[in-house]
Amino acid sequence: MLDYNIIKKMVPETFTKFLVTSDGSDSRVPRKGSIYLKKVTGSVYYAKKKNARYIHILRPNMTQAMDTLVTPPEADEVSPEEQLVKNAKRVLRALHANAWPNIRKNLEGFLAGEEELKSGNQEMLIRLKLVNPVTKMYPKKSYREESRTYLNIKLTEAFEDKKDYRDYRNADGRTGGRDFSLSTKTCDDGIFRAWFSSEYRGCGNGDYYLLLNPKTAIFYEKD
Repeated sequence: MLDYNIIKKMVPETFTKFLVTSDGSDSRVPRKGSIYLKKVTGSVYYAKKKNARYIHILRPNMTQAMDTLVTPPEADEVSPEEQLVKNAKRVLRALHANAWPNIRKNLEGFLAGEEELKSGNQEMLIRLKLVNPVTKMYPKKSYREESRTYLNIKLTEAFEDKKDYRDYRNADGRTGGRDFSLSTKTCDDGIFRAWFSSEYRGCGNGDYYLLLNPKTAIFYEKD
C-alpha cells in the first residue's frame, strides 16, 4: 500500500485523503469527462473529481487491486493551553514591528508567564482566524493583479511610516455581497493601530479584524 506521506508529496496540498485504486481500466474509476488526470511521476497518476472530498491515486500494474482510503496519521493531541501558546507565538511572528505594541506586550508577557492574557486577546487566540485583507477586497478571480499590488504598496507604506490610511470597497458581484474597509492610524496614545472589516451589504454589521501586517488580519469580533 502507498504510504500517506509519499502520496501527500504527489498531489495538491488541499487534499488530505486519497483513494488508491488499481488502474484506469477498472470499472470503479470514473470515466473521462468526470475527472481530471495528471501524471505525477513514473506510472502514478492522480484524478480529481469536481468537489471531491478525497483524491484518486491511479497506479497501473499494481500487484493487487484495491479501493483503500488512505488517511493522515493521527496527530498527537494538543491541550487547549498548549494550543493557546502555539497561537500566541504565531500571532507574534505575524505582528509588524510598528503595529499594536500593546498586544505584543500582553502576548510576550503571557508567554513569559508574567501576566494573564487580556480577555479580548484570549478570545482572539482561541478562535484564531487569519485572512489576507488584500485578496478579500480584490479576489484573484475577479480583479487584475494591479489592484492588489497598489493596495499592498499603500498598506506597506502605512505600516512602515505609521501613516494614516483608509480604503474601502462597496459590495458588488465580485465581493460576495460584502462591504470591505480597512484603515490604519497612529492614535493619540502613540500606538499604531490597523483594522479590517467585512460587513454585510449596507448593514454596518459583520466581521471585524485587526491588521497584524499588510497581508494578515486576525478575526477579533462579530457584530
